[in-house]
Amino acid sequence: MSVEPAAAPHDLAVEVSTDAAGTVTLAVTGEIDVSTSTFLRGRLEEVLDAEPAAVVVDMAGVPFLDSSGLSTLIYAFSRAERQHATLVVARPQPIVDRLLHVTGLFEMLCAPAKAQ
Repeated sequence: MSVEPAAAPHDLAVEVSTDAAGTVTLAVTGEIDVSTSTFLRGRLEEVLDAEPAAVVVDMAGVPFLDSSGLSTLIYAFSRAERQHATLVVARPQPIVDRLLHVTGLFEMLCAPAKAQ
């Protein structure tokens, strides 16, 4: 499954793919901040509207994440949980990883990815 994005901010890209098992991966590239988090939320909503069993947000290409980005990830995690789906954040870069640990969100958002 590949969902065509709405107009993306110039500094954020989200590529959506689905593997043979039905896991949907959003590969995010660029900074997630107040100017781009709404776009990311929209992409996550599009994916979650299809009710996949599992969603992975690949953050390997994200060098910066602010509180609006954290809020977007928490929203998506909560929505996925309500739909009885899993959502995990994978491969956060060091600064993003540190932010997730400092805020106490690493265990909620990333720990399931470590177990896979």
